[in-house]
Amino acid sequence: MKEPTARRPVVVGISGDQPELLTYAAEMANMLEAPLRVVHAESITMPSGDPYLGQEMGRLLHEAAQLVLNHARDRLAGHTAGDVEYELRTEPVVFAIETESKDAALVVVGADDVSSVERVAGIDVARRAALHGHSPVVVVPAGVSHPVVTEILVALDVHNVVEEALGFAFQIADHTGARLRAVTVLAPTVEAEELAWCKGRLKGHLAHWHRVFPRVECRAEVILGDPGDELAREAGEAQMVVVGHPNQPHRGPFFGKRVASSLLRAAPSVVAVVPVGRED
Repeated sequence: MKEPTARRPVVVGISGDQPELLTYAAEMANMLEAPLRVVHAESITMPSGDPYLGQEMGRLLHEAAQLVLNHARDRLAGHTAGDVEYELRTEPVVFAIETESKDAALVVVGADDVSSVERVAGIDVARRAALHGHSPVVVVPAGVSHPVVTEILVALDVHNVVEEALGFAFQIADHTGARLRAVTVLAPTVEAEELAWCKGRLKGHLAHWHRVFPRVECRAEVILGDPGDELAREAGEAQMVVVGHPNQPHRGPFFGKRVASSLLRAAPSVVAVVPVGRED
């Protein structure tokens, strides 16, 4: 897990006037000493028929989209310590966010960041962005405007550990002073020998990252049950849940995408989905 640098911004995707989401993203950028990039995607489809009507409709839609960014600029005045960029994209929002994630330190999106048309079509922008992003995607529920974190829950599959998820969790804990709980969930029928092996492996991974971030208070826990249900229950006490999105074949009780998707639906707190790393 590499520290975000000025070369990679914190990207926040907005769908309208979202002051709390903007504040959260700005404070994350300040905390990580990274620039902020505010992105609004407006997929503009020209109506067929009258060419003049199509041009006029396109102009009005473009002006409305630009107004969203202008409001964001006003909201952020005085709240950012570094550089801020504003970008209007004209492709569908799910593709815009995925593209932006390729060059981002992390991406911040709202948990219900979806238009009425997309909701009818069954498109969940936040969940799709989190499961297809190329950088960590932080999904922020409504009402959360500050990255104040006292406890971070990181969900791990000890058979297929995404080291980037642990690194990201330790990094945020180091910045915020939060306690870190690393949890893995095994089937209730697990044999005693495998249970002992899993506990040892989990503690070993934690020990590695604790040497990198020695100030972070951390502990490892193994819970028996269904991963989705148990982790959603455990997430209630944490202000941030971190889960990895592996690219290796499944070998253990976690299905990376299934657990991440379940947490995005059920967790009441901020959820960060961290993919396997990329080469810079």
